[in-house]
Amino acid sequence: ESRLINAAVNQTRRLLDNGITSVMDTGGLIGLHVRDALEKGFVKGPRVMAAGSYLSPTGGHGDNQGLPLEWVKEGRPFGWGMDGRLADGVPECLAATREQLRARADFIKICTGGGGGSTVDPAWIPEYTLDEIGAITGVAHDWGRKVMAHCYYPESIRRSVLGGVDIVTHGNMADDASIDLMKEKGTQVVPTMAVYERIHRMRPESPASEMYETLFGNIRRLYDAGLTLAVGTDTMGGIFPFGGSALELELYVSKVGLSPLEAIVVGTLNGAKVMGLDDVLGTVEVGKYADLVLVEKNPLEDIGSLQDEEHVKLVLRDGEV
Repeated sequence: ESRLINAAVNQTRRLLDNGITSVMDTGGLIGLHVRDALEKGFVKGPRVMAAGSYLSPTGGHGDNQGLPLEWVKEGRPFGWGMDGRLADGVPECLAATREQLRARADFIKICTGGGGGSTVDPAWIPEYTLDEIGAITGVAHDWGRKVMAHCYYPESIRRSVLGGVDIVTHGNMADDASIDLMKEKGTQVVPTMAVYERIHRMRPESPASEMYETLFGNIRRLYDAGLTLAVGTDTMGGIFPFGGSALELELYVSKVGLSPLEAIVVGTLNGAKVMGLDDVLGTVEVGKYADLVLVEKNPLEDIGSLQDEEHVKLVLRDGEV
């Protein structure tokens, strides 16, 4: 629990101090509570959109497969890996989605494919049927909420997009057909490179490194296809601190091959589009929220400088210093 409190207070504050003024918490035990505490002014941090528990089939990526199934279904809060809500079949998927909406979730997160580095459900396994996905997105869209799907491989992406999912997170194993389908349907994509970069540096032999060789080239294909990409990190606190999100910008430049300005657009305007808030966020314009970051070094010359908190001299969120 101390780890969760630390993430809620200290690491959330660190995001803001690093110049990150808006984030999506894509499923977890504390995101909704942190958002509420921030809104009430109890703690300082970025604007938070939270998904609540992410939905997963039994044995899927939101199931802590090392624990007895009845414990997981009970939802005992053991920390990461216990923050999924298991739902199988259309009626349960409808109920689980409504539970998150009842808890005031800002969007719905689902697992439509296996996990990178997972042994029980490898990343290539598709994990929800088209009917289950369609049931979830139908209710979420009725409530005016977007749906984000965790998936990597073509079949999971295909089902997600045809099922009405708005945002694919990861998505880096997409083939030409699934890229074309996302383009046709206007699906937004949030790749996550920082977690793989850090794992590769720490433990190159880790099974989670298996995607590393093709990761950056595949994300370049998503970008070149004209898809809206935003910055995501797959960071869960702990050894991958929340404030390190700017590493993603550097990887977009050094590994994916974008210009610094293109990377900054991915991290600002595109992020606002994925949040559905580009009418008030993402660019400096009259009538938008005054979210501004003043930095000592020019990130167009050194994109890596954005990772150094000492170079961030002033952060405004909603006009407040």
